[in-house]
Amino acid sequence: MENSFTTRHIRSLLFLVGATLLLWGGLAGTAIAADFITPRYQRAPLLDGVITYCDTYPETNTNWSTTLSVHQWDSSLHGGATLTGVSTVITSAGGITWTVKSNEESTEDFETYGANRVSALLPDGSKHQVTATTDTFVDSIPAGGQVTHGPELANKSGTKSYTPPFTPWEGSGSVSIPISATALVGSLSPGNASMYVTSTASAVFCVKYTYTGTTAEELSSFSGKAKAKQINLKWTSANEFNTSGFNVWRKFGKAGWKQVNADFINAQTPGQQNSHQYSYTDTVKKLGKTYRYKLEIVRTDGSSSWSDVVRVKTSK
Repeated sequence: MENSFTTRHIRSLLFLVGATLLLWGGLAGTAIAADFITPRYQRAPLLDGVITYCDTYPETNTNWSTTLSVHQWDSSLHGGATLTGVSTVITSAGGITWTVKSNEESTEDFETYGANRVSALLPDGSKHQVTATTDTFVDSIPAGGQVTHGPELANKSGTKSYTPPFTPWEGSGSVSIPISATALVGSLSPGNASMYVTSTASAVFCVKYTYTGTTAEELSSFSGKAKAKQINLKWTSANEFNTSGFNVWRKFGKAGWKQVNADFINAQTPGQQNSHQYSYTDTVKKLGKTYRYKLEIVRTDGSSSWSDVVRVKTSK
């Protein structure tokens, strides 16, 4: 009996000690949660993108030649991303007027069209050329007579793609592209006629770079701290080259995530490799409760990535 009594008291004492430790641990955990928590940061996902550089020659009479200039691909401006594709795009647009004079001794049908042609000499020695044509016209012209068409609009774009290596297109400078425009009249039917053409043309030359890679970390810190019913969130961007701005999202209890900022938080140095500090204060309704926050990092191409979640508990 004595041993049984002693055993029961020892068990009761051990239970009391254990309960005290659990209670102390719970209180300690609450105290930690009431302060701010800085989480780990995930590296941004693979970034696939396209960037295009263009140069333009304004519309003027054809039979002109000039040199246009486009930027080379500079990986240092894109977080060390890898160039995966290069393509050039030429657009020709203008107006064409042409006259067809019959040299036949009787009435003949003449089927003609106008065209302007823009040609670019590329760094590898090849040509990228597009021909913009008008509609085709069929004219019944008496002997010695003539017909004039125009000005008729003609425009066309053409794309040419390249395979590695992309050496002429990579660097930190520009690529000079000799470019020219000519005009012509085409005939789709036999006949003895004299044809005269006048035209205007403009040209747009673009180079489109496709790339893939990882960006640098977009955030270097994100934390939150409560004071009464106000929760102050702070974060620092690591770089803002591809960052347009931020949205703040909150989750409470079993409810879903909700964006809490009414106005978009613009990046302070978009397009630059600079960091910047930000803050946002959210007002909540309940004390002694835990609120969760995350940042939506909106990129310049419209896509988004997310920070880890910050848990902040308000004091009672």
